[in-house]
Amino acid sequence: MLGGIKGIDPRGDSFADPDLTDTHCDALAAIFDQDKDEYEIAKDLRAYVAEHLQPDLDLYIAVNDRLAARQIISKLNFKKYLSLVLEV
Repeated sequence: MLGGIKGIDPRGDSFADPDLTDTHCDALAAIFDQDKDEYEIAKDLRAYVAEHLQPDLDLYIAVNDRLAARQIISKLNFKKYLSLVLEV
């Protein structure tokens, strides 16, 4: 029975480097802090994720978790930003 057990991650252990995870979190925080409209931020975010995080799923998950833990952006809002596209 797992009903009372907390802290079990169904994804298993993360093999992402904690220092690299922090580096990417800092870079993403800087993207969110830009003085641009949300569509331009979303474009920069998609480019960064495609280049640095998509090739390494463990790192991508660890960065997403760390962003939420540091209250930079929630996982849901991060996902929304990635799907934000200017419709013409």
